[in-house]
Amino acid sequence: MKKKLVIFFTVIVLVLEMGMHYFINLDEIKKPPSSSWSKEVLIDTADIQYAPKIIKYKNNNIVAYNNGQSIKLISTDDYGKKLMEKSFPVDKQIPYNITLLTDDDKLYLSYIKYDNTKNIETMILDDKFNVEKNNEIKNVDDLIQLDGKTMVVSYGDKIEITDIKNNSKATINESNIKFLMGTKYNGKYVVAYGKQDGSYFYSFIKDGKADAPKLAGKLDETSKVTFFNAAISLDDTTGYILAEYRVSGEFGGAREIKFSLSDKSYETAEFKINGERTFISNIIPYSNPKGANILASAYINRGKKNEYLNLALINLSGNREITPVSRIRGSVIYEEACDDKIVFCQAVETGKTNLYMTSSNGDFIKANSNLRSTEYKAAFFETLEKVLYGFTYIFVYGILWFVPSVIFNALSFLFAYKCKPVISKLWFILSYVVALVLKCYYINSVSYGKFKYFMPKALSLPVGMMLCVLISAVYCIYGYLRFNRDAENNMMILDFSLALFLDTIVTLILFVPFFV
Repeated sequence: MKKKLVIFFTVIVLVLEMGMHYFINLDEIKKPPSSSWSKEVLIDTADIQYAPKIIKYKNNNIVAYNNGQSIKLISTDDYGKKLMEKSFPVDKQIPYNITLLTDDDKLYLSYIKYDNTKNIETMILDDKFNVEKNNEIKNVDDLIQLDGKTMVVSYGDKIEITDIKNNSKATINESNIKFLMGTKYNGKYVVAYGKQDGSYFYSFIKDGKADAPKLAGKLDETSKVTFFNAAISLDDTTGYILAEYRVSGEFGGAREIKFSLSDKSYETAEFKINGERTFISNIIPYSNPKGANILASAYINRGKKNEYLNLALINLSGNREITPVSRIRGSVIYEEACDDKIVFCQAVETGKTNLYMTSSNGDFIKANSNLRSTEYKAAFFETLEKVLYGFTYIFVYGILWFVPSVIFNALSFLFAYKCKPVISKLWFILSYVVALVLKCYYINSVSYGKFKYFMPKALSLPVGMMLCVLISAVYCIYGYLRFNRDAENNMMILDFSLALFLDTIVTLILFVPFFV
């Protein structure tokens, strides 16, 4: 067998193997995050430090977010296509707690600004994002929005819930609060907050009036455990407050208050799904008539072995389920929802954040289901990375059969000087049979044993063993013919080792990328 023919065979097989892994990776990468949520649409890249806001306005979606020391507004159609954008500079500071409301005619863009005290600055905009008027509310503590028409402002001694569309205002007289939160469920608003002693209270807002606050439950802090963010969600009978906490400055997880809406009973525990403690962060409520739901960052599997901190929709009522909402290869740091649309952020590097939109709307899913150049690139680089791992794995995987086989072949030195060439040839073949047996044994015990779950169904054990035999047969013939050209003078171990080395590389490139 000529050297050029073996090189050609090796290159062709490696290309075929890489092609196989590429299409397997592409098939996984091109999938949406779940059957009910679309692929993400990149709508901007900016310097975003706080959660964006999204509302429905005159048949379009309006997204508001900070871009460094400015606020940016973007209008998109129902498929995530950008229609219009405008920036509003903020003097000498980064705007935070941005809210975006509408009365169906005007837009109300608000944010908190420091000027010796915390003040709310509001810009009233027309449908072209032109500023018509500016308002200011002084000496506030916190600002949130419940939906596209209602915001909540806390002061030192009270909480005000303002409905922009209906021009109504409800008040809760309460002081020294923290973790202002709220949500909407089946047309009802609920506002909740924490107190300095660890107690959490909630109040329903009906017809522009707030009910008397009720105790939801209590979460005690310690010198090491401190809470820093909380969110509320509810269904027909039960409320849920999820509070994120740190332990000695490090993120610890989330604790849950599960409380009855009909009496004073409640229970507290670490947040769990199916009885197992589950890591979630960046928790916000997601209004849904099907029960209590939240959006949060959670570790989600992509394929059989990759796991990323992505956005998930979590149903809190009944049997808890996680539905992946995003599929990016990075961490989701902020998110916001409006009906069936969600915007979320991915930190890329310092001062650079990607802002995406996704939706559970069928037309949005269909419009954004096409293959993308970014997916082709991601599949290529993932394949390249895995193939390079395949080459390096000769030292941890291939060595399992390579070294013993070479040692066995080297035993020929003990008798080669007094044996006929035919014996040396038979020893070469026997050595390769031993190598094949060892290779099949370790492929079976590692790839089809320890990492069986990662192997594709098409590459079953019988198919894998058949390919192992075929690869070894080709390189055994090559090595044997090299040695046979001058069996009396050639060093068997050199020809044997070269053939087995090529055999091992081709075999590893076939199997290793499935589990690295």
